[in-house]
Amino acid sequence: MHRFRSFYLNSAIALLLAASQLISAAIVWEPYLEGYRDSLQNFGTFNGRHIGKPGSGLRKSRPVVDVNGNTIPGYDVVYEFDQLIDHNNASRGTFKTRYYHTWEYYREGGPIILFTPGERPIDMILDGSPSITNASIAGAIAQATNGAVVVLEHRFYGESYPFPDLSVDGLKFHTISQALQDFVYFARNVKLAMPGGDGEGIRPHRSPWIFVGGSYAGALAAFIVEQHPGVFWAAYSSAGVVQPKIDFWQYWTPVEQHMPANCTADTKAVVSLIDEAIDSGNQTRRLDIVYRCSELGWYQTGPPNGGGIISKHLNAQAWATFCSEAFPGTLTNSLTEFQARVDAALQQYKGWSTMADRVFIVNGRRDPWLEVTLSATEANISSTDLRPIYLTNGFHCSDMTYVNAIVEPSLGEVWNQALTTFPRWVSDFNGRQGSSASEVGMSPFRLGMVVASAALAIITVL
Repeated sequence: MHRFRSFYLNSAIALLLAASQLISAAIVWEPYLEGYRDSLQNFGTFNGRHIGKPGSGLRKSRPVVDVNGNTIPGYDVVYEFDQLIDHNNASRGTFKTRYYHTWEYYREGGPIILFTPGERPIDMILDGSPSITNASIAGAIAQATNGAVVVLEHRFYGESYPFPDLSVDGLKFHTISQALQDFVYFARNVKLAMPGGDGEGIRPHRSPWIFVGGSYAGALAAFIVEQHPGVFWAAYSSAGVVQPKIDFWQYWTPVEQHMPANCTADTKAVVSLIDEAIDSGNQTRRLDIVYRCSELGWYQTGPPNGGGIISKHLNAQAWATFCSEAFPGTLTNSLTEFQARVDAALQQYKGWSTMADRVFIVNGRRDPWLEVTLSATEANISSTDLRPIYLTNGFHCSDMTYVNAIVEPSLGEVWNQALTTFPRWVSDFNGRQGSSASEVGMSPFRLGMVVASAALAIITVL
C-alpha cells in the first residue's frame, strides 16, 4: 500500500512541477491574444503561446559594431570564466562557467549590466529571446547608460557544472549563498574582452555594476544588493520570488482567476512535459527543486480548506515526503526540519523585509508567483524613489522583453521608467566617484532612440 501511495504522490507532485512551468504559457497570453496576433503575425512563429526565436535571427542579421563603428564579436560568442567551486574553501579548485558578452553601446565609465537566466542555460535564453541585445531589458539598459552586457550562466545549469555528475555531495554546493558569491567573484575578477575589460576601471569600486534577473534570478537581484553591498550598485528584479515559504497554496489563485475556460490543450501539454522529463532522466527537474527542498519551500499545495483547483490533500507534508525521496539520505520527511531550513533562509535573505536601495522591482497581476514577491498583498510594501515597485497587467517575467512591452501599455510604461531611472542611478554613482567620464542622462530624444533601435533589432529577424 505504501509503495502505491508513494507512486501516486510522486506522480501528483511531478504533475504540479510540470504544471508550474506551463502556467504562464497556458494563461498569460489570453488577455492579449488578438493584439499579439495583429501586431506580431509576421514575427517568427506565433501560436498564441509564444513567438519565434529572435535571438538566433539577430545573431545572423548584421555585424555587431561598437559606438565608434568598429566591428566587434557577435552575440553568440561564448566566453569562459574560472569560477570557484566553493567560496568558503578555494582549495577545492575551479570550474568553467560560460557567459555571453557585448559592448556595442559601451563608453568608458559606463556600467556593466550582468544578466543571469537562473535555472536555464544561457544558450536557451539567447535562442528564446534576445537577452544580450536591446530587445531585452538588460540590453536596453545598456544602451540607455552606455553600458556593456554580460549574460552569465548560473552554476549547475547549461554547461557550467562544478562536478561531472549530480551526486548528493556535489549538490551541497548548489546553494543561494554560493550562487551569489559566484556573481561577486565574477565582478571582481573577470577579464572582459572589451577595451579596458582587463583593468581596474571596470571593477565595482570604479564602475557601476547592475544585476538583472527574473523569477528566482529576480530574487537574487534583490538579495545580492543587500547581502553584498558595494559590489552591485543597482538591480532590476522581475518577478523576484523573495519570500521563502513552505505552504504556498496562494500560487493557484491567479491561475484560477485568469485560466482559460477550455484547458484541454494545456493539459495535454503538461502530460507531454512530464513524459519528456521522464524520458530525459529527470535531471533538470531534480536541479529545479533543489532550492525548494533545501532552502526556499514554495510548495504549491492545495488550499487548506479545499474548494480550489488543487486538492487540499496535496499538502506540505506531501511535498516533504517528495523531497526526502528525491534526495535520499540527505533530507528527511520531517516538516519541522523543513520549516527550520526555510526559516534560516528567511532570516538570512530577509524576504519581504529586504531594504536594499536602487532595486527596480516589477511584478505582474497574472503571475502565479505574485504572493511571494515584493508586490504580495500580505506584504503591503510601498514603492519609493530608491526602490520603485511596479505591478503590471503582465505575467511571470513578461516585462523583460521589448516584444511584450510594445503591446501591453503597463509593460511599456515600466520600460519607460526603467530607461530613465537607471541612467539617473548610474549618474549618481559617477557623481559619488567625482567622475565625468560618462554622461548618461536620458533625454526624451535619447529615450526615443533606444525604443526605436530595439524595434529595429526585432524587425531584422523578419
